Amino acid sequence: MSLLDEAYKNEAARQRNESLSDRELVEKIKNRDYDNVYDKANAEKELLYRTGREKRSDGPCFITTAVCDSFDKADDCYELTAFRNFRDKWLAFQSDGKKLIAEYYDVAPKIVEKINSLTDSAEIYKNIWRDYLSDCLKAIETGDNLKCKKIYIEMVTTLKEKFLK
Repeated sequence: MSLLDEAYKNEAARQRNESLSDRELVEKIKNRDYDNVYDKANAEKELLYRTGREKRSDGPCFITTAVCDSFDKADDCYELTAFRNFRDKWLAFQSDGKKLIAEYYDVAPKIVEKINSLTDSAEIYKNIWRDYLSDCLKAIETGDNLKCKKIYIEMVTTLKEKFLK
């Protein structure tokens, strides 16, 4: 199944779950009434959101957004959509995913703020694309999410060391 097919299935399952009442959603989970594994994951995730035990993670991809902004790309461009899907539909479900996402939300806005204060910010964003994000996107497109995760960790670690000393 392609990444795009998976994204459509996840979105369809999420929309089906959001149209259910809380009681219907609980019954669906209890009765294991799922169309597929995506529906199950989205039903359980939706229940956590509704009960306040988990926040939606569909927020901005700060560094990727800044890079795409520097290339005059829209917030819903292919690249940002692919990275958000990677984060929300794969990374968030890994054993260390929530920790990595939380760290990213802690440091990424500070990194972007620092880069934006520099006169060569456009060049820095171009280098981030070349050195990290383009390879990470290729990994996502080929289904090699572990490779993308490795590149992502390397990018955040390097940028944190360089811009938040």
